[in-house]
Amino acid sequence: MWFISLDTETSGLNSDVHEVIELKATALTRDFQVLGTFYRKLKMLQPELADKKALEINHYSEDAWATASRPQEVYTSFALWLNEMQSKVPYLDEYRSKSPIPFGQNPGFDIDMVTKNAARSNVGIKFSHHRFDVTTLSMFMDILRSKIEPNFVWQKSYSLEQITKAYGVNRGISHTAEADESTHLALFQFYVDKLLQGLQPRSLPISTSPFQRVCSWFRRSKKND
Repeated sequence: MWFISLDTETSGLNSDVHEVIELKATALTRDFQVLGTFYRKLKMLQPELADKKALEINHYSEDAWATASRPQEVYTSFALWLNEMQSKVPYLDEYRSKSPIPFGQNPGFDIDMVTKNAARSNVGIKFSHHRFDVTTLSMFMDILRSKIEPNFVWQKSYSLEQITKAYGVNRGISHTAEADESTHLALFQFYVDKLLQGLQPRSLPISTSPFQRVCSWFRRSKKND
């Protein structure tokens, strides 16, 4: 297995009508070592179909997209890039599926937008049917915290803005593909690092259960705050 951290900005929410206007991806090995990155802005072929609210949210302007590339060129380049990244993964013969596992805030949406828009440009792009998303991981972290923090307050929303505020991880202006994708990666690495710290405490015996070790990290982290 290998991963693709992925984020898109689009001209709306309907993948059958709307277009991807910004695409950022990072290829990662199974232990989350970076293989390479891909970033492009795409021209809209049918701007008259765009949702004005969506363009406002993702900071679209004609000036900022003046040098954007045509979709067919971008999707062709993206497909070639995915093949190149796959060729860099040395252990793929161990797995039945060679397709990358998408990772992001809402990878299902991003995958649907990319694959359908690429298909309209006669480019085939394939991802694994498995998914990793930072929203579920954030909920999991909160479940652990709720078990050991006496005054823990549940988040009322698991939007990316709320998650980054709660965990102090942010990599730029939200609702841009470049910043949001970088934030997804940072959040995942943050969670992994914290869980590893909890799983390897200096003061606990090896026989201590994994859950107790994770709880130990949260207690130490709370004291350090």
